[in-house]
Amino acid sequence: MKLQEEEPQKMIMFHDFIDAFLKNGVKNVTYATSQSKEAIFNNIIKPNFPDKNFFSITEIDCRDFRDKMDLLEYSTRYKNVILSLFKSLFKYARKYYKLKNDPSYVIEPFKSSFEEKMKQRERELTRVWQVDEFNQFIKYVNNETYEAFFITLFYTGMRLGEIQALTWKDFKNGELQVVKSLTRKSQGKSYVIKEPKSTSSIRNIQVGKNLEMYLKKYKEKQSKIPGFNEDWFMFGSLKPLAKTTITREKDRAIKEAGVKRISIHDFRHSHASNLIANGINIVAVSKRLGHSSVEMTLRVYTHLIKTTEDQLLSYIDESSQNLLTK
Repeated sequence: MKLQEEEPQKMIMFHDFIDAFLKNGVKNVTYATSQSKEAIFNNIIKPNFPDKNFFSITEIDCRDFRDKMDLLEYSTRYKNVILSLFKSLFKYARKYYKLKNDPSYVIEPFKSSFEEKMKQRERELTRVWQVDEFNQFIKYVNNETYEAFFITLFYTGMRLGEIQALTWKDFKNGELQVVKSLTRKSQGKSYVIKEPKSTSSIRNIQVGKNLEMYLKKYKEKQSKIPGFNEDWFMFGSLKPLAKTTITREKDRAIKEAGVKRISIHDFRHSHASNLIANGINIVAVSKRLGHSSVEMTLRVYTHLIKTTEDQLLSYIDESSQNLLTK
């Protein structure tokens, strides 16, 4: 009886496999994200893993790689990003190269130390603005378009790409319609308009009476510019405001206003934090932010729940006052 011949082992070197993955396996991500992933693969993963046949990599090789990552002076979060990208190579190989056994299953994520958790909590508590801090900041934003942009960002909690992509057609009946997002997706292009992050990101955001009146007055001024039409971007006219110029204007105004430094994304955190801290229903906040689930909102803003617990206990004490008279 003739024995069935074993399938010949595939041969592709580890570094070459990474290059193939970066060329074909990194899809539907922004240009900045693809550049970040490429930097991790080329500057961290390649130098710390032997350039051997990808299909001969063993569980021990993967364990040794994790041990090397443990010695690097990166945050736990960043180390886990590295591990996740390393493991994605084997997922890709199973899908397209018929890899039978995935040796990276032995790799477990790193756990944050108590000190790291406390530092993260401290950052979350300090990287937001209260209304009075924002009001101080906005006094020093001298350009009308940037002023309108930052006000809308602070009072809607929109993602940067979402607000950059807004046109005047998206503003009606006191709502901003979020159906697209802007990104710098490929090299050589200033921007690309694409679908939102997820289906939950597609939403209508009510702006309230004050912001609605403010935006109507801003539109009235914009409409006097020759060539104005409803297809213009709300913030930037023919072209949207670029992230670099937005950041530059933000940093300048922060310095002059003397308020603590926050990022563009922290305007979104500030909006959500102020809502939750003032007892707004977490489900309503989650829908307004365009989160995929309430659980996601809770994970990001769990440090604020103590405030609503205090309000809860205040209500219980007030409503149960009659117990003390029995």
